[in-house]
Parts: sequence; structure tokens; C-alpha cells
Amino acid sequence: SGIWRSILSRLQDSILGRTEELRAHLYLEDLFKNAFSALARFTGREAGREVMSLMGYLEKFKDLSRTLEGATSIVDIVKAAHACAGGFAIDGIALCLHAEGPRPIGPLSRGENPYVHMRWIAPSAEDAEFPAETIAPDGAFPRQAKSSRRELVIMPLQGMDVSFGYIAFEGNKTPPVIFDTFRDYVSRAFESVERLERARLAEKALGEAMEHVRESGERFRVISETLPMLVLETNPSLAVQYANRTAQKSLALDETPETLAGFIHRDDAKKVADVIAALVPDRLIEFPGIRLVEPESRRLIPI
Repeated sequence: SGIWRSILSRLQDSILGRTEELRAHLYLEDLFKNAFSALARFTGREAGREVMSLMGYLEKFKDLSRTLEGATSIVDIVKAAHACAGGFAIDGIALCLHAEGPRPIGPLSRGENPYVHMRWIAPSAEDAEFPAETIAPDGAFPRQAKSSRRELVIMPLQGMDVSFGYIAFEGNKTPPVIFDTFRDYVSRAFESVERLERARLAEKALGEAMEHVRESGERFRVISETLPMLVLETNPSLAVQYANRTAQKSLALDETPETLAGFIHRDDAKKVADVIAALVPDRLIEFPGIRLVEPESRRLIPI
């Protein structure tokens, strides 16, 4: 419509500029007004059809979003994408991922190709590795979709800071915005699954670490019961959580909850406060020497 509007404008300027007779000039003015009016009606109808089509696609994207929300694995995402692709005038779709897993997004060295060893995952959950030069394996697209008039569109699948691979579409006069929006939905689903997987691994590692600490603590406590030295465990509030026999005897601790704060020499109180303020999870810090005061004899005990 933009090209036709330009053509009509140039014709109008050229013809009216060379028409001197008044009746012919008025006739041509009216003729061009009708032409611009017809163009506006046609453009409006086309725009309306496009809007209605996009509104229909919007409902389908809502279905795609709901389907992808329940995805908890890469296979779930692949199955959802293939199940919904047909509603978007997409003839074929192939999700091609980095064979080594997601890779960070960053500057590339000269001649480096970020897409080398790729892995294609079929809706049946079968996967196959292939070189990226072939775009996708032979079985990625159905035979009926391959024709001389097909459109092949390739778009990257990316999160905020990682690349998952790319998605390849086959279509026939599919609006470009459909490809881009579809790709965006799938990319966000991959990012959610990756975050979920990272959380699972972190939770597993934390559980293993806590179990190791618990087992080590139990072994150490068995040994510490026989040591002729004070062994104490506190939390950051200085509440005593464990004391071996020597510590219980020296500090006259009983079974009631105790805090170490009452045993710290007053000149060392600031040292302890500084240590507590500097505590960071999973990081070791150097503990300064402090003195505890034995309650009965007021004897100083260096720690």
C-alpha cells in the first residue's frame, strides 16, 4: 500500500501539473481522490484481516504459554513446541541444542563458530547429534513440508546470558512476528528449566555437604569427648550448641541452654563482635585469640 500511495502521489503531481483546462483538471482531481479512497479502503480491509489473524494467533500463544509452563525438562519443551506449532501456520519445526549443553554468551574469536556440535531432539524424546552445517538432521522435518516454495527460518534460542542452540522453522508465507514470538516463548521455557535444574543440583550438593558435615561432626564429637581441651560449638548468637566434657566441667555448664557471651573477657568482647559481623556463609575466616573467664576461680582460659 505504501508503494501504491507513492505511485499515485507522483502521478497526481505529474499529470495535474500538465493539465491546464479547468474541467479536465477538476475531473482528474476527483479521479485521484477516488483512487486514494479506494486504496485506503483496501488497506483498511487488509489491516483488519491481519489484526484478526494476529488475534487468533494470540489465543494460540496463550495455549502455548500454558503448555510450556508445565514443562520440567527439555523433552517436555520439545513435545509442547511440536504439539502447538501446527496452529501457527508452521509446517515444520526443529529444536537444535548445543551437544555439550548451554554455553555462555560472549564475544567470539575470529573464525569461531558457536554452533558446531549440535543435538536434535525429536518429539518422541529420541535425540541425534549432527554437524550444524546441515541445519538439522534428515528426519527433523516431515517429507510433505519439503518443497521448492518452503521458507526455512533459523533463530537463536537464548536466555539472559546463555545460548541453548537454535530453532529452525519451515513455513509458507507465515508472518515473521509468529516465528519471533514462538522462539521467545520457547527460549524462556528453556531458561526456566535450566534454572530449575541448577536449583536441583544446588539442593543436591547442599544436602550432600550437610550430610558430610553432620557425619564429620558426629565423628569429631566422639573424639572430642576424650580431649583434655575445651571444644565448643556456638551459633552466631553465641548460644552454646555443643560442649565436650572438658568444656562443660571448666565452665560449669549444665543441660540448660547457655550462651558463651557471659564467659568472654570484657576486653575481648569487641573482637568477638567483629568476628560475628564478618561471618559469611561457606567462607572461612581467621579467628582471633580471645579469653574466657572460668566462673568459679575466675581463671582465664585462652581460646
